[in-house]
Amino acid sequence: MAAMSTDKCKKVFFEQIPAHNTIKIPDAKNFVKFDGSVADELSKIPVMNEVLRHVIPPQVRMMQGEFKQQM
Repeated sequence: MAAMSTDKCKKVFFEQIPAHNTIKIPDAKNFVKFDGSVADELSKIPVMNEVLRHVIPPQVRMMQGEFKQQM
């Protein structure tokens, strides 16, 4: 399937497609680090959750709390 898709791409694109083993692994220092400046925005409870709070089962709320603790 990979060979078939590569052959089809050769007919569509003009750039040569590199082999999978020649692609370099991205350098870890080039990734963006989370600075924490928007942590309070991310931790806010959305308005939709407040309106539909009675619809969400308590078990799901408990799993959401556990997920937030793990993060």
